[in-house]
Amino acid sequence: MENQTIDLLCLWGRAGDELRERLLAAPTIAHMFLLSEKFLLLQLVRPLGLHRAVAFAQQQFCRYPHRVSVGSVVADIGISQRRFIQLFHEQVGLTKKAFCRVRRFQRILHKVHKTREVDWADVALTCGYYDQAHFIHDFRDYSGITRSQYLVRATEHLNHVPEV
Repeated sequence: MENQTIDLLCLWGRAGDELRERLLAAPTIAHMFLLSEKFLLLQLVRPLGLHRAVAFAQQQFCRYPHRVSVGSVVADIGISQRRFIQLFHEQVGLTKKAFCRVRRFQRILHKVHKTREVDWADVALTCGYYDQAHFIHDFRDYSGITRSQYLVRATEHLNHVPEV
């Protein structure tokens, strides 16, 4: 879910209340961080259970990002389009369109990572853009900088560009 505040009780049930009480009783901030870290690591042990339709759709959208429509996925999974859109947004936190845009931007970063000279037109076409304006807009929208600024400021970490 995006741009929402969620109560710990809704997220983790009684375990969230227990964490809150332990944090309030912690003697130091360092101890609070230790308690939080242990709690979060325990949460990682539990598998994230996506609805089968959402898991299938994610797989299809990642494999064929510009060739798979919501309609074709819905036809394959047998639930209504309205229910699918609701499930996808609830579990992924993005609409199908936003999810595919983010994945496409990630493909761009993978293609240009650790590269100093880039054929941007080729990258745009390879990643599914059919016009430079759309490509430039998305790049700036997701990164907050221009393509040339990205190349100059990129680090060895794929998703991190330091501020100037």
